[in-house]
Amino acid sequence: MKIVHLCISQSYFDHWGYQENLIPEYQVELEHDVTMISTNKFFPHWLKQEQIDEILSKGKEYYINNVKVIRINACRLLGTHVVFTYNLYKALKKEAPDIIFYHEMTNFATIICSFYKLLHPKVQYFIDSHNDERNAASTKISEYLYFKFFLTLMHKFIALFVTKYYGVTPSRCNFLLSHYGISKKKMKFLPIGCDTKLANSLPDKNELRKKYNIPLDSFVVVSGGKMGKFKGTEFLVTAVENIRKINTNVVLLLFGTYLDQECENLVKAKNWIVKYGWCDRLTSLELLKLGDVACWPIHHTTLNEDSISVGTPLLIRKTTTTEHLVDGNGLFLFNAGDIEELEKKILKIKEQWGLYKNGAQLIGRKLSYFTIAQTIVDDAMVNLESYRE
Repeated sequence: MKIVHLCISQSYFDHWGYQENLIPEYQVELEHDVTMISTNKFFPHWLKQEQIDEILSKGKEYYINNVKVIRINACRLLGTHVVFTYNLYKALKKEAPDIIFYHEMTNFATIICSFYKLLHPKVQYFIDSHNDERNAASTKISEYLYFKFFLTLMHKFIALFVTKYYGVTPSRCNFLLSHYGISKKKMKFLPIGCDTKLANSLPDKNELRKKYNIPLDSFVVVSGGKMGKFKGTEFLVTAVENIRKINTNVVLLLFGTYLDQECENLVKAKNWIVKYGWCDRLTSLELLKLGDVACWPIHHTTLNEDSISVGTPLLIRKTTTTEHLVDGNGLFLFNAGDIEELEKKILKIKEQWGLYKNGAQLIGRKLSYFTIAQTIVDDAMVNLESYRE
């Protein structure tokens, strides 16, 4: 099948590990013809200029891992959502997709895809949503005016042409209903997946521990990404430090960047913590794989799914964003900032590690991007058969 993905609100980043990178790559592995249409603008402030220059130097049409990338001109009038594209319909017509998959539903370009679907009724049109109460709007005014008023009206029209709306977490499915008024019949839970293909190519755990000078017999608690008080990093440091008073064979490994100076100073002052700065995707996966338990005490991060992909048990707080990520592969935390709970559950995973490791391997297969990529194709086929009938 010919599948076209669209990433318009924010530009597609070459070789990254986001959902918009991995679903197309896995669909190529499933022998589909896949194109990504994005813009040549709208790169975030934290992306290095040399990375942006490298992307733009490739021109407006090129291939990455057999995914065809097309970059079209666009302009942004307001915030990250009010984006106007040039020649998007022309690009769709040239690619002639069987499936359109639009990443994120808060952009005007979804209307253009709807017109394309109107004129090409056999096309299966999917939109996913990464928005929930926590990340959708910076102010209450923008939440009500843009999300609850304008986007609701826009999607009342667009929904006529959409095959299925996907929420990537349970909370984001709820948001589709509460903020956009999307019918439950039109929505489905399609979780962010796990890059099992890359994970399976990594060296084994003992080799990685030798590479990073981590004792083979130690019990390693790993955490990373954006770290700080808001993320619960300080609670994790205190909990592991308390455990080390009884068992010095427990190691804490942290990698990433700090959101506040207070947390950075705390971590730097602890000589027993193994520390790495911001890591590329491959290094991040290696550090997660050499761990015995990956822990984020408060908020979800896509490193949760990365931990599942490499088969490392999880210890995360249960929310409507994470409730599908622990099923025999670790434990949930229920009280944000509860150091005693952190200690007890780290020790429980340590005591029954083999059990949770086995669970991690099982859920990894369930959330693999091979499964996610095939689900989209299967949903398209079901609706195409309904159309033919």
